[in-house]
Amino acid sequence: MAFPSISTGTYRFPVERAAGIALHETVSTLGINADLQKVVFVCFDRRTYECYRNALTEEMNRAFPPGEENRD
Repeated sequence: MAFPSISTGTYRFPVERAAGIALHETVSTLGINADLQKVVFVCFDRRTYECYRNALTEEMNRAFPPGEENRD
């Protein structure tokens, strides 16, 4: 599945917000749909890429808090 960062260019939807929404919904969906094997986020420029990378880091830290792997 591929997700372009739509409406963040000409329509000026805030790319930070778009990235956060996209990553949150994707991680949530992956948690309930094990059949989905690959997700591609299409970023049109370096700034968009950085926003998506930061949002992914934040979402993964929420889903899998650092240090949790050592707890019983």
